[in-house]
Amino acid sequence: TPDSAKARYRRGIAKAELGDFSGAMEDLRAATAANPTDVGVRRELARVEALYKEHRAQENSTFGGVFDKMRQKDKEREEREEARKKAEAERETQRKVQEREQKRREE
Repeated sequence: TPDSAKARYRRGIAKAELGDFSGAMEDLRAATAANPTDVGVRRELARVEALYKEHRAQENSTFGGVFDKMRQKDKEREEREEARKKAEAERETQRKVQEREQKRREE
């Protein structure tokens, strides 16, 4: 009905202004489906879709670096742990060699 299309349009605009771009697009798509000849509704839908894409790109640039830093820190931690284990194994091997030499000397 035209009234529900108008209500969906208004609610879509309100959701967009509140930052709920997914909800806004859903309402505006429903308003467009109910009234496909209304250029204003389609224009608003295009505007909200552009805002949504911009918002997503900004989030990716903001948080993308955080995840890269986390991966780098994890990699560095794993490398340190691996180096520690290798050094520990080498010390253990040295200790065993020394014990064998000590036993040979005692015999």
